[in-house]
Amino acid sequence: MRASKYNPATRAKLLTHISDGRTVTDACSLVGITDMTLSRWRKRYPDFDADYLKAVGRQWQSLDVAKESGLRTYRRNADKLKRETEKQAKIRKMAEKEQEVARTGKPLVYEGLRIRYGSITDDEPLTPCVNPSNGFVEYLKRQGGRYVQFSCSLDAFRNGNPAWYNRLVRENSTLDVGD
Repeated sequence: MRASKYNPATRAKLLTHISDGRTVTDACSLVGITDMTLSRWRKRYPDFDADYLKAVGRQWQSLDVAKESGLRTYRRNADKLKRETEKQAKIRKMAEKEQEVARTGKPLVYEGLRIRYGSITDDEPLTPCVNPSNGFVEYLKRQGGRYVQFSCSLDAFRNGNPAWYNRLVRENSTLDVGD
C-alpha cells in the first residue's frame, strides 16, 4: 500500500492556495493531488474539513485580488459555502436521529416508510425504506432467483406499488414520524 500524501506541509500549501483565491482544482493540482483525494481527506479528517471551509471563506475575501491577477475569471456562487454548512447540519441531525433510534429501539418513519440510515441489511431485505441522504426508497426484490436492489423516488414507489405502500403505512402508523 502506498503512503498517503496527507501531511502537514501538503495540507498547509493546499489551504494557502485556496485562501489566496485560487480555484480548488488549481490548488489541488499545484500540490499534486486530485479533487477526489481532497474529497476523501475532507471525509476522513474532520479537522482538515473545518480548516478547508475556513480557507474557502477567506477565498471569498481575496476574490477581487485574484480576479485582478487573472487567477480566476469567473464569479463563484455566494450560496455554495452556505449550502455546504447546511448539508453538514443535516448530516449531524441524521446522526442524532440514529443515536435516538439505537437508544429507544423504535424506528423512525417518513411518509409511512421506515427511514434507513446506511445500506440495506440482510435481516430486513424486503422492507422498503427511505434513505434520507438521497430521498429515495430502497428495497431488495427477488428477481430470477436472486435479490436485486431497487431504488426510486417516493412518489414513484407510491404510484407503482399502491397496495404495498398502503400496507406499510398501516403497519408503521404507530411509529414516530421523522423529518
